[in-house]
Amino acid sequence: MRRPGPPFCGVRTHFLGPRTRLVGTKVAFSRSQVVLSSERSPTWLAPWARGWCAADGSTYQDILVKLDIDAKLVDPEKAKLAAFLGAAPRHQKDEREARLRDRGLLIGRQRWGEGTIAVRRGYVLSLAKALHARTGYRVTSVAELVDPMVLEAAATALDESRDEQDDLPSGYVASILKASKKLSVGYCGISGDAEVKIKSLIQQFDVDRDGICERNMRKLRQFTEPRITSFIDLPALLITEVNNEIARSQARGVGREKVVNQELARKVGVAVAHDIMLTRPPRISNLRHIRLDDIRYDGEGRATIVIGAAAVKGRDESDHDLHIPLGVQPTQLLQAYVDRFRPKLLAAGDRANPYLFPGRQGRGKPFSNLGSALVDVVHEHVGVRIHPHLYRHLVGWIWLKDDPDKLPSVQRLLGHKRLETTVEFYAALDEELAIQKWVEYVAERRERKAA
Repeated sequence: MRRPGPPFCGVRTHFLGPRTRLVGTKVAFSRSQVVLSSERSPTWLAPWARGWCAADGSTYQDILVKLDIDAKLVDPEKAKLAAFLGAAPRHQKDEREARLRDRGLLIGRQRWGEGTIAVRRGYVLSLAKALHARTGYRVTSVAELVDPMVLEAAATALDESRDEQDDLPSGYVASILKASKKLSVGYCGISGDAEVKIKSLIQQFDVDRDGICERNMRKLRQFTEPRITSFIDLPALLITEVNNEIARSQARGVGREKVVNQELARKVGVAVAHDIMLTRPPRISNLRHIRLDDIRYDGEGRATIVIGAAAVKGRDESDHDLHIPLGVQPTQLLQAYVDRFRPKLLAAGDRANPYLFPGRQGRGKPFSNLGSALVDVVHEHVGVRIHPHLYRHLVGWIWLKDDPDKLPSVQRLLGHKRLETTVEFYAALDEELAIQKWVEYVAERRERKAA
């Protein structure tokens, strides 16, 4: 058997030791901050992941010697058979591998290649960055990151920010959690209740081949009728708050030009964004990048937002553009926002900014935190913390909850090319609605009989 090379053979093998710092005094996570070896621990994660050493630093060769599994067979007759087979018998190989695994060494396909290590280093950084961006909490080590509470918070933060990046698939968070479980159990030695909690966390974020993950299903079920009403009426509520604040400012003698500040303008912008998402929810990246010249008006003055097919996930230039036709009230709010409130959001020298929701990070940029702003407003006024992509599921959920026969209409609304996709997404809802209809039917029959 070919022996592996030296376990600590250069910077490329460095990963993150159990006490290695993930962040310094700055918010940024630079590459240099994740390749340093631990000052207090002699082991690094990459050699363990490659199968070169155990988590305690024992090398592959050391473990072989300690276990004495290379000793020759005592029975000379069986030794002849071993020589004939050219290796140790299968049962002895299995026993050897089991003993190596018991000592914390990764065997065979359990080992990570250099490419896998690079990807999973990115996983760790993604979790740490998302958690810090969302909560301000600084993760300082891998061992801290895989603590079940910290890991759940980091996964939640990453899931909420997933829509900001178009190239992240729906199973991205679950994949990261599965890799984190391997780190927590194999490298950090987590077991017992903590391991069970991490397994449960994976199930919450795991997405079936087609469908909605358990965590999102629980969020959808929190939308009771009063919450659905609050969700639908949210733009009107926000505008009422804006009008009340303007009235208070005018009563204090604030001049007309200063009545509308950036905070109020941003709130109106969020109300417009919510109207768009409620009408026909695009992906958050499409919402952020809506340009003023993407807005069309018909003969009656109603607005339609047109997003080019090439920018829509699952479509190409040969497909139809995505049309979002706004109703009368949303159109009126959109026009008021563009004419009166949007100018307050433009940075100095950025009057030519083309985006409906302009940012202040630089000239000609969209508002990068639009998704977070939507999530925060929904949480504050509706009482459920969602993430931007859940708008798509929620719109279908609300409509089907009211009328289960609307599946074909929901398919067209969400832009699913196949009705089967819509059915698979809402299969759990369909089952719940069927049970609910049956319970209502039984109750109605009993009432008729009693009458």
